[in-house]
Amino acid sequence: MTSSNTSDRQPLRRGLLAGLAGLALFGLSTQTADAQMYIDPWQLFGTDDRVAVSPDARGWSAIGKLTFEEGGHCSGVLVSPRVVLTAAHCVVGFSSYSYYDAPEAFYAGYSKGQYSARSEIDSFWVARGFDYEGSLMGTQDGFDYAFILLTDAIGDKVGYFGVHGLTQQDLDSATDGDWFEITQAGYSGDQEEQLTAHEGCEITSYTLDNAVLHHCDIVQGDSGSPMFIEVDGRPTVIALISKINLSGANPVNIAVDSRAFVDDLRRYLERYDPLPVETVPQPYASIDGNSAIADAADQS
Repeated sequence: MTSSNTSDRQPLRRGLLAGLAGLALFGLSTQTADAQMYIDPWQLFGTDDRVAVSPDARGWSAIGKLTFEEGGHCSGVLVSPRVVLTAAHCVVGFSSYSYYDAPEAFYAGYSKGQYSARSEIDSFWVARGFDYEGSLMGTQDGFDYAFILLTDAIGDKVGYFGVHGLTQQDLDSATDGDWFEITQAGYSGDQEEQLTAHEGCEITSYTLDNAVLHHCDIVQGDSGSPMFIEVDGRPTVIALISKINLSGANPVNIAVDSRAFVDDLRRYLERYDPLPVETVPQPYASIDGNSAIADAADQS
């Protein structure tokens, strides 16, 4: 992994939905709130199933908008009082790591100018091996994740999601449609003033390099947003939105799944934001084991 402070870096400039070899990373929204953003209808799989939701009302205030010094945003989700999961391509570009777009602040539970809590950024950590150009070319899918360390422990106020390390059995059950209901929620570039969610979206297949293909309706700005399930009423992250491949006859939406980042996240939390064992609710402990998930799935 590569660690960086959020100062003294060159900004990474992002374009619109156009990528090498037909792949596009869903980073910052370059549109203003009043501008219309073009959305390729293919990527919505027939109909747009996204709905506007209130973060507070749904218990999803841990999802928030991550803003940058150069403008624009990505999505992210708190997984501890101070740590936010997001996509690596939101903050770093090119294999040399010579270009950064420093994250400026995280707005948890953002909705139409209001938010449940806000924190500036202490530092960020990007997956070792992440290659912006390689990701655009489709040669790697399972490295597009980053951890953001906040200055303030706002997760103590708004809560934070659990994280589940996907197993082979989970993936097989999910692709067969015989698993938990999956939700994706983030700040889409065309509706960035409110949280939108696609509930009941599908994982269609998975790869050996820790990525899942899915039919969640996503657009630019949703990068870093969580795909999650609910176990005993607690939202639990299983993947992060990464990119879309529009090069073929049918679109392919890609998310880096928890097989890629669960071990790194555990080590990161132990060092930078440790949680007392007695305060860690299930299934957060499934970072180390999968019993909580398996037992709940058997009962669903």
